[in-house]
Amino acid sequence: MNSIHRKQLNKLAEIFVASEGELRPHFILTGPSGSGKSFEIAKLADTHEVAFHEINAAQLTKEGT
Repeated sequence: MNSIHRKQLNKLAEIFVASEGELRPHFILTGPSGSGKSFEIAKLADTHEVAFHEINAAQLTKEGT
């Protein structure tokens, strides 16, 4: 994940924390397998002390997408 995307995700986490949970951001991260999507989001959630729930859609569809 490049630094621009990391900064954007970090900003989103900061806004959520500042809103005291009034905002409920939901978003989808896409990218190739092994690119660090889950790792980055889990790290940001831990840094900002917010909940993180991962749903792997590949396990929900026949095609794996």
